[in-house]
Amino acid sequence: MFESLLNLDFDTTTSRWVLTLIGFILFMFLVARRNTLRKATAKFERRFRQMEQDQPEPLDTLDDDSLEAAWQKAKRMSTEPL
Repeated sequence: MFESLLNLDFDTTTSRWVLTLIGFILFMFLVARRNTLRKATAKFERRFRQMEQDQPEPLDTLDDDSLEAAWQKAKRMSTEPL
């Protein structure tokens, strides 16, 4: 597939090396995206748990403004970077 897209005029060894390098770069890109998503999800969960702990009543009973205030408070208390 990649060979037809690249239309390389190199010998077979060089073409395979280039295709292997492209595959490695794509793999690392996908791994980085997956790790970033995992970290962002964990950060969201920590903040959400903090909101639940800080509120005397269940979150589903709060109006939109109260939920937003609780979320902003959890964000301020959370100092870890993504």
